[in-house]
Amino acid sequence: TAGSTTVTLAAGSLAGIVSNTTFRRLAFASQNGVSCQGIASNVDGAGGSIVIIVDNRDEPTITTDPADATICDSDSITFEIDNYVPGDTVAWYVNDNPVGVAIERWSAAAGTLNDGDSVTVRITTAAPGGCEYTSAPVVVSVNPTPVATITTLSPDSTICSGSSITINASPAGQATYTFRIGGLGIVQDGPNAQLVTSAIVTTTVVTVTVENASGCSDVATRTITVPQVLTGGNVQTPADRTICFGGSNPEITSL
Repeated sequence: TAGSTTVTLAAGSLAGIVSNTTFRRLAFASQNGVSCQGIASNVDGAGGSIVIIVDNRDEPTITTDPADATICDSDSITFEIDNYVPGDTVAWYVNDNPVGVAIERWSAAAGTLNDGDSVTVRITTAAPGGCEYTSAPVVVSVNPTPVATITTLSPDSTICSGSSITINASPAGQATYTFRIGGLGIVQDGPNAQLVTSAIVTTTVVTVTVENASGCSDVATRTITVPQVLTGGNVQTPADRTICFGGSNPEITSL
């Protein structure tokens, strides 16, 4: 016998479909052991089929600049979605907390992230799919930056021209200390935090770059003051250098 039925696909019944799939409903009749296939049903009042489109995207992936996601705490870091599609809705997360950034490229300023923070991104595809995909986490390494300072053992960092001066850089225990004196360039580079020099003959700026084992660095400067001393000129010997006790001075001329 022939008849009509209404069939509704239950929620989740298409879960096994992983690619675009076409559906048609066919009518059948069976009588006296003979089965007959009828004409396919109309779709929305016209002949055709229903195509189920599967929004099957790869999970988003994150690239970083720098590539190893390792920075100094004085540096910024940039995150970018590799497989972003225009129209996607984007949301970035740090330790599963939203950061309020909704663009495919996020530059986190210095001080935004802490060592060991986990960064993920979630995209929601455009309608009608509206499917959500979340990336694998990127764990950020943040290294501390030393705060460089310079001190000297000379009062107010003032010396006579060519005199020895001791210059100390801090903090102690860093990997390298690079000292520069004015136009002389680098005068000492290595693990020694103290510079002793007699090379300063005029007022000049001493610079030190302090770098730790992680490659994070800071720069400090100090002006070393050298007073300007005028020459004594030339003193002419007087013709008569002998005077009586209590007498007037001989004439001494400075040229």
